[in-house]
Amino acid sequence: AAISPGNSGGPLVNTAGEVVGVNTLGVTGGGDMGFAIPSAVVRQIAEHIRTCGQVRWSWTGLQLQPLRDFNRNTYFDATKGVMIAGTDPDGPAASAGVQPLDRLLKINGRAVTAMTEEDLPVIRRELGFLPKDTPATLELVRGSETLTLALTPREKGKVEGDELDCPRWDFTVKTINQFDTPDLHFQQKKGVFIHGIKQPGNAATAGLRVHDIIVSIDGRNIASLTEARCAYENALKERADQRVTVTVLRNGLPRQLVLDFSRNYENE
Repeated sequence: AAISPGNSGGPLVNTAGEVVGVNTLGVTGGGDMGFAIPSAVVRQIAEHIRTCGQVRWSWTGLQLQPLRDFNRNTYFDATKGVMIAGTDPDGPAASAGVQPLDRLLKINGRAVTAMTEEDLPVIRRELGFLPKDTPATLELVRGSETLTLALTPREKGKVEGDELDCPRWDFTVKTINQFDTPDLHFQQKKGVFIHGIKQPGNAATAGLRVHDIIVSIDGRNIASLTEARCAYENALKERADQRVTVTVLRNGLPRQLVLDFSRNYENE
């Protein structure tokens, strides 16, 4: 259907006058083309918003792949189910024992099949609406063996950590997040890391780097943005020599650096 720019959010109506979707995007370059959310999906999401106040998807940590994956030129010798392309680290699926190349056949006894990429959204939505903190039964094929596993979905939560700016130190810090910084999360589940460094600036001069995990500042353990903020504010008030010792974890190895913040780059 041709959807003109500016019509986003309006109904998509068929020739019988029935609303079959909600327009989301109209494209005129290269020919008329439109995108819409199917009305069945809108109805389901609207009811969820009425009940919960917002859409709160359940997280399973499953990464799916169709049986005929034309994008990757990969084809699996099966006509039923959907392939598990991978599982998110420390996610519910990994904890349940699901492995890449497992073929998912049923969710709570209901058969699922994704022959092509277009079939995946329905299955993802079904997984997203599974009750949180309640075990779901998955029937899978692994090699020639049929398995039944119990997967307990949970709320995914924030996918990005909060940030704190330390202007006199010329860097920003951010909380470690499983989804935003999986490599850092693998090294340390909680804490803060250096997210950005001003060039030139005191942090750069001290040898600090982006993705350094801050372990301690002047001997005080730093495990949260609150502790990082306290360390920053106390240093500005109490350190007459305007120097702090920063211990960081870099590529799994501890390093101790002296951060001299006597120079004020903001005023230069």
